[in-house]
Amino acid sequence: MTATLLIHHAANRGHSCPPSSLRGLQACLEAGARVVEVDVIPLTGGDFALLHDERLENVTNGTGNVSAKLARQVCHLRHTWQGVVTDEPVGLLSQAVSLVRDYPHVQELQLDLKPDAPPTEPYACSLFIDSLIHFPGAGDQRRRLDHTLVHCSLIH
Repeated sequence: MTATLLIHHAANRGHSCPPSSLRGLQACLEAGARVVEVDVIPLTGGDFALLHDERLENVTNGTGNVSAKLARQVCHLRHTWQGVVTDEPVGLLSQAVSLVRDYPHVQELQLDLKPDAPPTEPYACSLFIDSLIHFPGAGDQRRRLDHTLVHCSLIH
């Protein structure tokens, strides 16, 4: 039997977990997903938040722009889902990568970079040397990542 191919952002269908949550990601992994896509937004000081929307008040109990926050600030926020604050904390890409590594059937973790802010170079560079991580991006997203890749090649 062929392993299931799921997209994480839509993993809330039939589940009680908010989209872009670590619990949603885990549901995909437990269902046997081989390729998983997550939305990420770069944070100030490194790492990325697992969120689709740049405005915190649209998807969490926080306010302001995601990219203006530190990882330790974002981790204390909770997802909202269907208009209700949940007990699900906002996850980080570093947590998602750790979770994915526990599932050897996963072939690829695709990152959909939101919005227009470039990723912080040291953290992004560490991701590019991992064969499991893939930024499929197109257009402006790809150009921003190509700029980061040039810096990564100089660093590594």
